Amino acid sequence: MRRSVFVGASVALFLGGFFGTLWLTGKATPPATTDPLAAAQQLAGRNISNRSDLIEAASAAGLHASTQLKGHVDSLTRVNDREVTVAGWLADAEGDGTPLAVLVFVSGKKVVAIQTQGERPDVTKVLGLAFGAEKNVSFAASFACRTGEAPIIVGIGSERQYLLMASPQCP
Repeated sequence: MRRSVFVGASVALFLGGFFGTLWLTGKATPPATTDPLAAAQQLAGRNISNRSDLIEAASAAGLHASTQLKGHVDSLTRVNDREVTVAGWLADAEGDGTPLAVLVFVSGKKVVAIQTQGERPDVTKVLGLAFGAEKNVSFAASFACRTGEAPIIVGIGSERQYLLMASPQCP
């Protein structure tokens, strides 16, 4: 009899401790990081013709405007009657070098989805990027764009953030 009471009390103490620990520690929240391309895919199907469209689409996709992403469109050059080439850089000032996503929209439709790749020593120096963060900063792509159309170029980071980069009209 004493033995069964002792075993029962031990089991109750063990289970109480286990469930008490679970209750005290609460439910773990997964980190906010994600694959930038997965976040980019959520925007890709949206019609984005201007800043307001981007803000609305980004909010619906659970993205927020970034203060840590920095980017610049260095050039937008006409290749032929139909295509232009864009080149620039996008960096996460607090990132680890994970490639970032770059989306380009023309007349509301996504025309390019790429990732940053390659170093830019000038950007690394100016931004003071940490070791590793400089590995994937550069981007370049070609896409169809008529003269006078204004592409919307968006960078997307790994913590569900986005950056609208200033872009000239297509030459």
